[in-house]
Amino acid sequence: MATLYPFQERVDALVRTGRSVILQAPTGCGKTRAALFPFLDGWRNDAIAFPRQCLYAVPMRVLANQFSVEYKQTVDRYTTSHGLRELGRVLVQTGTKSEDPRFEGDLIFTTIDQLLSSFLTIPYSLSNRQANLNAGAIIGSYLVFDEFHLFPVDENGDGALATTLHMLKLLKGITPFILMTATFSKTMIERLCVELDAEAVILTQNEIDAIPSQQGKQRCYRYMAQALAAEAIIDDFVEHQRQRVIAICNTVDRAQALVTTLQTDARLIGTHIELLHSRFYASDRTTKEALIQREFGEDTKQRQLGPAILVATQVVEVGLNITCEVLHTEIAPASAIIQRAGRCARFANQSGLVLIYDVPQNEDGQWNFAPYLDPKRGKQDAAIDETEGQSKLCERTLVALRELPLEGQVLNYHAELEIVNKAHAPFDEKLLERLHDNRHSMSTAVESVLRKQDRSAARDLIRDIDSRTVIVHNDPTELTIPNPYRYEGISIRRNALLSWYTKVQGISEAAELDWIIQIPDFIDAVGTKDDLSEAPEQRRATQIVWKRKYTSSTNKADIRTACSDIAASGLIVINPALVQYDSALGFQLDVGVPASNSPLADKGKSREDIGALHRETYAEHISGLYRVYRDSLRDRTAAVRQRLERHHGLPDGTLDRAIRLMFATHDLGKLDKRWQAWAHKWQDRVSELRHDNTLRISADYMAAHTNYDSNDKTEWQANQAIRPKRPHHAAESARAARNLITAIAGSCEPLRVALMTAIICHHSAALRIDQDEWHPVPNAAKTAFNDAMRSVGLIDDVELLAALKSVGRTVEWRDGFSAAEGLSEDIIDVQQRDEIILYLLLARVLRLADQGSQEK
Repeated sequence: MATLYPFQERVDALVRTGRSVILQAPTGCGKTRAALFPFLDGWRNDAIAFPRQCLYAVPMRVLANQFSVEYKQTVDRYTTSHGLRELGRVLVQTGTKSEDPRFEGDLIFTTIDQLLSSFLTIPYSLSNRQANLNAGAIIGSYLVFDEFHLFPVDENGDGALATTLHMLKLLKGITPFILMTATFSKTMIERLCVELDAEAVILTQNEIDAIPSQQGKQRCYRYMAQALAAEAIIDDFVEHQRQRVIAICNTVDRAQALVTTLQTDARLIGTHIELLHSRFYASDRTTKEALIQREFGEDTKQRQLGPAILVATQVVEVGLNITCEVLHTEIAPASAIIQRAGRCARFANQSGLVLIYDVPQNEDGQWNFAPYLDPKRGKQDAAIDETEGQSKLCERTLVALRELPLEGQVLNYHAELEIVNKAHAPFDEKLLERLHDNRHSMSTAVESVLRKQDRSAARDLIRDIDSRTVIVHNDPTELTIPNPYRYEGISIRRNALLSWYTKVQGISEAAELDWIIQIPDFIDAVGTKDDLSEAPEQRRATQIVWKRKYTSSTNKADIRTACSDIAASGLIVINPALVQYDSALGFQLDVGVPASNSPLADKGKSREDIGALHRETYAEHISGLYRVYRDSLRDRTAAVRQRLERHHGLPDGTLDRAIRLMFATHDLGKLDKRWQAWAHKWQDRVSELRHDNTLRISADYMAAHTNYDSNDKTEWQANQAIRPKRPHHAAESARAARNLITAIAGSCEPLRVALMTAIICHHSAALRIDQDEWHPVPNAAKTAFNDAMRSVGLIDDVELLAALKSVGRTVEWRDGFSAAEGLSEDIIDVQQRDEIILYLLLARVLRLADQGSQEK
């Protein structure tokens, strides 16, 4: 790789010595390379030196897609030049591109929504059954947070930015991280460094000027005391014979209207006019982005068109590496204005003009700053501080910009930051106060989610999404749409949907239809919560039914409820007769040419694949877990294991031994007489169903898994009919292993309860504090367990045997135990940082190894 710039060297040195970093630099300076170099270069060293996994979180999906393309090539070059055969899995995990729902890649580009939901054990990419699977990946990785200033946060201090800060405080000293921003205020950066014990790396103007990509750039800002209109764009375009111009509107509707007007003006004949916003299907958006990148990119030789105008919304603030001569933009918060300006005179030796316009006014004469709105206020909120609210940010930005000369002013990066400081400092100070005041309620909220996996908490802790995912289909039924998530969705604001519904209720086209919108409901085929959490042999795919239909006669209150409360499905299906879609303008909530059905999405594997289970003995199963650990998870967790051992004062290798013991004991409950009787009975039954006598097992066969195909309806029904029903085993396994776990944990109570809880929760995140009786099969169970301990290298572990002997304890083989004793003292306390971190890491290792043993 090329020589690093001085600021990149500073970042590398800090991160490698265990410091976390907050990096502020303008776009195009190489922030991403500064963040990723320590990770890529770390693969040349021992796995214990630096995490072998990196999670790169961004605020928007488009950024994740862009970075993955760029850095797949970088990783390929670096892997080849340094002979790093293992490194190479660069993946994307977003709501629309789900390449890695379990966070197993080496370098994963994802959204902050996906990362935080995983840490909170409400992962968007996985079902409730696997809710605790991904959090450990975050703990064990190197974390990069890009465009951190764009993480959502509201005036109450709720949202992804606040939750990220809380998470990083929990992980401080355990998980290395870097925050990157171009436009945070000085106030915010100084306070964050204190809160997170991080080091600030802020480029001086001289450092910026010395970077080749920044040399010779000149950007002039001018405030225009008028609303953005097609006439102003055309006048400037024609008078100065512009070649590349970008116009940015704050809403999709205004962007669509602006393009329509531009396309009908005779003065722009021969000019290519392009539109980009969030309401395009992926294939059209990909095509548009490729064209925009070609026509507005740095290499002018790639251009195939003549003069061009790009009209867009906030989607171009980040992600697209494009430039223009003139940028027309509606007023927005100062940080957003500077982000947008980064698409004007973006490359070396370019000059550009940024024109900032007013937004339209509402009927009451107030600025319509949507989507940058103030908090909703009631009478009791009359005393809300005037510094609060996104619209207040826009107003203060307006004041700062009005100070510019009428003819405009050239601003370098630090002068741009001065505008940000003027507009944002009061808001940031108030926000920081709120974050500080809310720290206890934030802890309580996070602890509650970790305890209960309440997905509705995402509204406050991640992003209060006032939009709904819409798909278009003319006949949604169980047969035509067995899985609505396989279709591409369009995100529409709830209020826009309500306004559209009210409008179409009054037209004849809607009155003639059987329905306007439909909302699917999901029915789980498994009967009880316990069955869902502990019975892979009894699972079946979720079914979807379509019963909620809304017509032109549905009253407004019911429609409002339908659009507000769709937690069961997360999406709405719209009748195509009442909306339009074309590749030029995108999705339109308007009657005209009926839209076609939504296309199928290429989303990859978004939920766990139930698939088929294969019979194996207890010892074979444990050996399979250990194989997965040796092949990948041991190196993947080496760095975080060492950090945790030092944090807890444990001898080197303690966590490795603890993990191996966890493997050997996690299914001890299956060695129970009743569990084995059920397994043998089922094997007899499945051998009949498949007409295969080789599936029958002998009396001394200690099964860990049985043959079962969850997609076979006959097998599922037969499995459900087996009596007595299959007993539980997870909590029982932990209880049976308590003495061994206590011995290996020694005086480290967080490790003891984390191991117990990981075993209890290895099929579900639910913290179960009760257990059934457990009576191991005489002789055969002990033999199977000894074979399992031998397979993980612990059968003759001197330290473990000595620890057991010192307290006079063994695994309770003789009579087992009754169901009288609970496990309340053996599970983690979610208020204890050390316990929750160890548990989440161990649970991930156990669950990945457990699942991987069957997959391989």
